[in-house]
Amino acid sequence: MVKAVRGKTYSEKDIKSLHGLDAVRAKPQMYIGPTDSHGLFTILREVADNTVDEFLAGRNKVCQLFYDGESFWCLDGGEGIPVGDISFKAHGRMVKMSALTACVSQLHTGGKLTNSGAYETSVGTHGIGAKATNALSEDFQVWTFRAKKWYTCAFKKGELVKQGADKTSGVINKRPPPIMKGFTPSSGTLIKYTPDMTLFDKGSKFHPDDIFQWAELTTYINPGFKVVYTDLKNNKIKEWYSKDGISEYLKKNIAKLKCTALGKHFILNSKVVDVAIAFSDADGINLKGYTNGLLNADGGVHIDSLYAAISKAITPYKKKKHKFTPSDLREGLVGIVNAKIASPKFNSQTKEKLVDDRIKEPATTILVKELTTFFKNNKAMAMRICDRASELKGLKDEFTLSKNAARTLTTARKSKLLLPGKLLSASGCKPSDRELYIVEGDSAAGCFVGNTPVLLADGSTKTFEQLVQDSKEGKLNYGLAYNKRGKKFVKFKIDNPHATMYVNNLIELTLSDGSIVMCTLDHPFMLENGSYKKASDLTSEDKLRTIDKGTI
Repeated sequence: MVKAVRGKTYSEKDIKSLHGLDAVRAKPQMYIGPTDSHGLFTILREVADNTVDEFLAGRNKVCQLFYDGESFWCLDGGEGIPVGDISFKAHGRMVKMSALTACVSQLHTGGKLTNSGAYETSVGTHGIGAKATNALSEDFQVWTFRAKKWYTCAFKKGELVKQGADKTSGVINKRPPPIMKGFTPSSGTLIKYTPDMTLFDKGSKFHPDDIFQWAELTTYINPGFKVVYTDLKNNKIKEWYSKDGISEYLKKNIAKLKCTALGKHFILNSKVVDVAIAFSDADGINLKGYTNGLLNADGGVHIDSLYAAISKAITPYKKKKHKFTPSDLREGLVGIVNAKIASPKFNSQTKEKLVDDRIKEPATTILVKELTTFFKNNKAMAMRICDRASELKGLKDEFTLSKNAARTLTTARKSKLLLPGKLLSASGCKPSDRELYIVEGDSAAGCFVGNTPVLLADGSTKTFEQLVQDSKEGKLNYGLAYNKRGKKFVKFKIDNPHATMYVNNLIELTLSDGSIVMCTLDHPFMLENGSYKKASDLTSEDKLRTIDKGTI
């Protein structure tokens, strides 16, 4: 028998009903996610995304953002928000309100929730958007140019401010003030707001880089759309515009990753999905998913459809010698997938993942068709992709054997059957497949990637890949190593360089001469004072030890 436990008294007095925007102010995390610096960007992005929706609807071409260190302005060049009265039921009674007021203050209200055709596609459809921005602002005001007149309504902490001569009207005729000297909007919709910092985590602040990233990607996904950001405090202006769209984004991303494509890029623009991808020699997967221009950090149906299509379309080029899984084909993928669908469904209000199965079948069908044609016209490239996937599968299998060896070592330690130094028992493979390497030094196990330059004794540099190739061809190279006992650099013979391990978790370091190296997080670097620091612990203040004129 279960005995009842009495806790704190709970009665009807503990029940509270939140109206209007009170719910958003009470639990902001439910509507915008984290209430940190990212949350400050989220409420700006909510109003900025509306300008993109107007672009997708064919009514706008620009988003102008202004920031003075305290307040934000967002202006589009669209045809404005309707201002006529609408009626709806709220808390058991009919309410009459201007559409302008309702669109910025009534949850789950807006033109994206109907099938009228006003918005065939849009960034979001939960009916929150600018309402969340309003709710989490100390002051919020919207102006809209409609039927050749300006209309405005204002709010303080989510509550409508009565305006007009009699102070009874929520919406009045009034032009917006100049945003900056010499600039007053002549049309469109303008929103000005000041975040209520009492609702955000202590220390939260707006980072312009968030807007820069949003603007860059938004203009790539929506070619012909322009974003202008003005820092009123420092009188700085940045603009983003793309004519070629996602193909331009792909080229820039490949250059940024410093990788090489295995062949031609695959570009698809359709009514269902836009795709720009390259199969490359990059580590990992560098693929981003979007829905109507909004980033889905966790991917979703559109990404899965692409993966499935790649696996099916490349099957004719898989030979008996090829041993790989569908996941191996994804390694080295670089690019972008943007799904286009009306009223999309996401896994949460913050839209990290697209879970709308309506797009799965049409997206997969068109991608299989287009990729099949693409590979048919690029057969050599398709074979290279299969070869690389098979090689990666082999490396993963080798890594699995290494893990088995590590487990064997753990067992040996427990039974006090220890092996010397860094040696591991090579269990799990045939004796004929085993090799023994004797290496020396903390970094001998390998800390860099294949294209990292190595300083040689004659002052020249070669990459690890070149050193391995030289070794295969019988060529000899000499490097420099630091002798701790003699406290000097000595020449040593690079006898038989070898790829010793493969990892995905690397760090990028920019050296004082501007060169960039990739290495493991724990690789030690020597400082001027002779001490060492791991790569992951280095800061811009650290001065590394130099050899002759170069900095290492």
